[in-house]
Amino acid sequence: EENDSISNIALDRIDAIEQVQRDYVPSNIDIESYLANVVGVSVLQNKIENIQLKFSSNRFPYVMTKAIHDSQRIIDIGKRIIEISVIPNNELDALILSYGKDIEVLSPMYYRTRIQSIIKDSYEKYLGVQIDCTEP
Repeated sequence: EENDSISNIALDRIDAIEQVQRDYVPSNIDIESYLANVVGVSVLQNKIENIQLKFSSNRFPYVMTKAIHDSQRIIDIGKRIIEISVIPNNELDALILSYGKDIEVLSPMYYRTRIQSIIKDSYEKYLGVQIDCTEP
């Protein structure tokens, strides 16, 4: 309420509930429009990005029948490339990572690098475990 903005907080971090005398959504925000350009409910910035994604031949038909986002459109059906126009956030990162080896972020480059960095960090954690397990 003090910030006059929307935030989402995990249920396990709520210490107490107090009734307020006004709506929890600021009156100048249309909640449907506010969430229209994100996957999930976290709006971290205002810049919508055109994100191109390439899928494996096994996963592409699934993504065509269950769109990642309402903005999804086919860029190249033969190469299995789609584009979504969204504000990147943690929920989008998690969704992309959930596709594992069946997805590749093509653009924008900063977002490709962001996902690549997450995958690299995860790989390095497991690489250490593998070395520990194979050493005498």
